[in-house]
Amino acid sequence: MIAPSKHFFIILTLRLCLCVIDSNAEEFVDPIDDRYKKVGITAAESLQERGYLAEEHFFVTPDGYRLCLTRGRNPLFKSRRSSSNEILNTKEPILFVHGILSSSPVFLANSAFVRPKDFTHLFGKDISLGDINVDEFARRLDYDPSLKSLPFLAMNLGHEVWLLNRRGTQKSEYKLGHLNRTVEEVLKAIPKTLFDARKIISLGGKSRRPKNKRLDFITRLLRKAFLLNRSLIMDAIKRNFESVAHTFDPNYWAYTMDEQVAYDLPLAVDYILANSEPTESGKVSVVGHSMGGALTLLALSDSKEFAARGKLSNA
Repeated sequence: MIAPSKHFFIILTLRLCLCVIDSNAEEFVDPIDDRYKKVGITAAESLQERGYLAEEHFFVTPDGYRLCLTRGRNPLFKSRRSSSNEILNTKEPILFVHGILSSSPVFLANSAFVRPKDFTHLFGKDISLGDINVDEFARRLDYDPSLKSLPFLAMNLGHEVWLLNRRGTQKSEYKLGHLNRTVEEVLKAIPKTLFDARKIISLGGKSRRPKNKRLDFITRLLRKAFLLNRSLIMDAIKRNFESVAHTFDPNYWAYTMDEQVAYDLPLAVDYILANSEPTESGKVSVVGHSMGGALTLLALSDSKEFAARGKLSNA
């Protein structure tokens, strides 16, 4: 995890930019799709746009972070419990864990024209995501749009999909007991050094670059842009105040990969097993991208309990 003392204000800058973009976004038509989209759309909204069932679930870690899990299901697949409560579902739920500087909707972004379908009639009801042969699927599904997005493909095969927003990202910004700041305090917390182009380029460390007029010009430009957009930034903070204000405190970012390995992933898997359709294996398949994959591998190697409940997907 990046040390908050050096890089907090760079993260803060990105956070501010995203807030301003999100607060001023207007719906627009994507020429390659038949649906409307907007900047800042949540995973649940994206699933619902495509006709899938979506629910937002929350759990709290021991160190106070309130994290969001988005559950996605295909409405064409009904519950597979028998009248005697016997477990008939052979398909494990799948947890998707995103990488750094992104959030769970990244897994759903490439989803133009995707719709709920039932692919099991082509491959048998027991087919699961781990059994697929990409070339065979592409041929038999006639290059269906869901082949471009793993969560949608999984749901069209009858899997439950769960998307985790890691701490500090959309829907997972809240920390228990963390006092909110006023808008004025937030703006005062933004130092002049935030707009020093040399420090931004050197990622918070002391720049070894000689004095450079071009960098000085960029610094002045950044400061001027902040002053011109101060009202927009204040409006964005006010609109998203409860979820954003306390993240301006460097202490909010005082965590590492260790906490996510020890708390976040095991609790997410436990929550999924407690709230999804029971399966024969009693496990959760995990798909991790970038840091999400690293966290999953660390959790599997660090905890026998986690390894007994979660596994890397073969997909």
